[in-house]
Amino acid sequence: MANPEHVRILMQGVEVWNRWRSNNVNCQPDLSDARLGDMNLSGADFRFSNFTSAALRRAVLKNANFFGADLSEADLSDCELSGACLFRANLSGVDLSSAKLNAADLSGTELILANLTDADLCDAKLRRANLTRSDLTRDVTSLFRAT
Repeated sequence: MANPEHVRILMQGVEVWNRWRSNNVNCQPDLSDARLGDMNLSGADFRFSNFTSAALRRAVLKNANFFGADLSEADLSDCELSGACLFRANLSGVDLSSAKLNAADLSGTELILANLTDADLCDAKLRRANLTRSDLTRDVTSLFRAT
């Protein structure tokens, strides 16, 4: 269960959150099970945060820093994660279907059993990422639809 104080601080906006993080560098924020869908959290500092089973569907997380964060079993479907740092994050069992991960750094990330169906991985860094039993299927018919 998420720490209510951490959720309260995040709800005040990314600027307030990042200032709090810089003043509390040894804190590991607990946002597990938090409902943060549809929010704009671009540029947020989520290093080493716990997002286990969090609901972030359709959130905008461009250039957010998730270094070493635990996002296992989280719902990140339809999220905008372009340029995000997910280096050494735990994304086991995460739902990243239809997520935009272009230019995201997923190096050293655990993506075991992750759902990456229709995810945009263009220019994403996947060096030493563990994609064991992950779903990377893509609906190619959408590439040929008339506009």
